Amino acid sequence: MLKNKIVEGFVENLKDTDNIGTTLMYSKRDYLELYKVVMDVLKRNKDADISEIREELYKRSGVEEIVRKVYLEQLKAPGAVMSFGTCNHQERIIVGNKQEIVMNNGKVSIDLQEMDEDTIFDLASCTKLFTAVAMLKLALRPDVELKDQVTKYVPEFKNLQGVTLHDLLMYLPLITEGRIDNAKDKEEAEKILLTARVKTPEEMYQKSRYNDIAPMVLKYVIEKITGMNLYDYISQTILQPTAMTSTYVKVPGYALERVANNNYAIHLLPNGSTYIDQSAPIGTVTDKKAAILGQPEGNLSGHAGLFSTVKDMVNFSQGMIHGLIIHPAMYREMAKNRTQNDRVKYDGFIYTPSYGYLCNVKNNDPKYTAIYPGLSGQSVCQTGWSGSFVGVDKLNGINVTLLSNRTHNRVLSYPDGGAQRVKQLGLVDASNYYFDRKLVTDICSRLALQERMLEEIIGDEIKNTKTEKVRILK
Repeated sequence: MLKNKIVEGFVENLKDTDNIGTTLMYSKRDYLELYKVVMDVLKRNKDADISEIREELYKRSGVEEIVRKVYLEQLKAPGAVMSFGTCNHQERIIVGNKQEIVMNNGKVSIDLQEMDEDTIFDLASCTKLFTAVAMLKLALRPDVELKDQVTKYVPEFKNLQGVTLHDLLMYLPLITEGRIDNAKDKEEAEKILLTARVKTPEEMYQKSRYNDIAPMVLKYVIEKITGMNLYDYISQTILQPTAMTSTYVKVPGYALERVANNNYAIHLLPNGSTYIDQSAPIGTVTDKKAAILGQPEGNLSGHAGLFSTVKDMVNFSQGMIHGLIIHPAMYREMAKNRTQNDRVKYDGFIYTPSYGYLCNVKNNDPKYTAIYPGLSGQSVCQTGWSGSFVGVDKLNGINVTLLSNRTHNRVLSYPDGGAQRVKQLGLVDASNYYFDRKLVTDICSRLALQERMLEEIIGDEIKNTKTEKVRILK
């Protein structure tokens, strides 16, 4: 039967993982429930064309209700642009504002600017995906191996003797002597970075290995191997082959008006005062380390610093799926869970994080998996402080991209017991935006799976077609 063939295909893709625990979070019955909805829509709309079928699936999915709740009712971020689906069809949703306020001489003025399809976003840590792909491309060269030590290429990292490129890709926990974001200039920041060392077991007890220093070090390795600056190498090997024409480290002046505002993050301090961070004017990254290391001048760090659009990031994801920018074997290496023995204490609970090569992979715990449980075992994603999410499921041919400006005019931190004060001030708490965003990306992933099932059922009629549906929510 066609039903069994299609559903079993998704089940097999689910099981294609070295982390068996993730396969227990989704079952054949779950896929059958998705399939039943698709078949019911087809039966009730026998004479409808494919666009009408997709419209009915969209209405039944509940995606729009969730997006409206998060962005228009709860206002968890000023706005967002998202795109999700398959290599044949993309659902694109635009919601909210790319800017709400401006500040001049300490005075706040309302200045609403709506999101649009071409809005440019600070990718923040989603930049790490590009660093990972760049390094894995180089590892295919006969003169480069992931077991090579960092000091083979950049001997100036004297404290990283014995540390390999593989170690850096799997977030080997590093620390520097001094804070890079406190440096007075780029020269001082680089001197601090060169002091990087591996954290001791005591320093790592019940803490996450996730860190920015490892991909920052990889930037210098990549530049030494290629003889090119990191952005130029990424442009040549990733951006150009996938027609990513609006992805920058330094946004050109003519495009600045398209950039979503991530400035004016709000922090409530223990002394009762309110601090509004004005260090990320339009075109400058929210990550202070990337900024001091030269992003405003066009110098890309390995951990943050890229700006891009949803359209470009869909091209990136589909380039990953089709093997245009990363060899399939290297994609599989990227998607392996490298941290199954780690134990991290967070919010009073102990959990096991799941990291591949500078990315997240599926986690056994539904609360802490950024990737929807129904996607394949070869799925990867990365999230960014600015509100970004980029997810790729190569086996099912699915991408989910959500870019937002959650740090603009939102409360990002407050002392213990400060939640009530946030409400009293009439502000919006975006400190737990990870979970708000996850509500959206999970339901988008669910609908993308149904779209993929629809393609399998209908077959040749919609294969090798490229369509998109753009929806503006108000």
